[in-house]
Amino acid sequence: MFYLIDKPLGITSYDVIRRLKKILQTTRIWHAGTLDPLATGLLLIATHNSTKLLPLLEWTEKRYIFTVNLTGITASLDLGTEIIPYDTSIMRARTQEELIGYLLSQTEQVPPRYSALHIDGERAYDLARDGVDFEIEPRPIHVQDVEILEFSPPTTITIALTITSGGYIRSFAPVIWEFFWLTGSGYVTALRRIELKKNNTILTLKDSIELDDFNPENTIPLTRLFPDIREIAIWEDIYRELLYGRIIPGIPEILPIIGQKYFFNYIDFFKSLMEYQDDGFHIIRNDI
Repeated sequence: MFYLIDKPLGITSYDVIRRLKKILQTTRIWHAGTLDPLATGLLLIATHNSTKLLPLLEWTEKRYIFTVNLTGITASLDLGTEIIPYDTSIMRARTQEELIGYLLSQTEQVPPRYSALHIDGERAYDLARDGVDFEIEPRPIHVQDVEILEFSPPTTITIALTITSGGYIRSFAPVIWEFFWLTGSGYVTALRRIELKKNNTILTLKDSIELDDFNPENTIPLTRLFPDIREIAIWEDIYRELLYGRIIPGIPEILPIIGQKYFFNYIDFFKSLMEYQDDGFHIIRNDI
């Protein structure tokens, strides 16, 4: 099963997992795409055999609304560490249109030092808290869309922004600061993930449920998450072959495409993810 949770403020993504474990009475549960404790919004949860499908759910784009405060600096680029005030009396005159163009021109970023990235086997945030000196290499990003929701320099700016998967919104705080000043930092005071996109699939806050209102029946169907994967009803003989992990040579009713994936369903209680190759259908994930 898949569930789309609107993660509340002040808890980790794993706190959500821990709570749902108790409700659903299962240890087979995980999420796709971590949100920081100070972030809210869309967190996709997979349970039971659906966890096998998480590797196929790498979102190509994510949309956020966030606010950057330009009057100070924090080490974590958010409210998680001490705020050091900064003199904002001298700034360059800039327009909203110029800021939009500047953000759209960004092609790489350095992830925050206070992040869950692994550095030589250690979490970056653990190294940062311990005062260890380390470097994080820039990574490529693509900013798809930018909308300025509130423009009040030299204090705050609120932005809706769509970015490719793997990008860090907190890393835009120093970028926006540098747009107005040559040096500095700035920090994010509010961050909300409002949209997930993968090929023909778009999930929004309208699809999500509040954690306090969680109902096991409020699932996200596979057809919504994987609209490009065709579902095929199979009969008992094929079902038994799948149980033994065997290749299925062919099914007369369909004309498969090499490299295409398919869901094989047996009377609503057994499902396999298959891929068609030269010699037939191969099992990718059995009983998902």
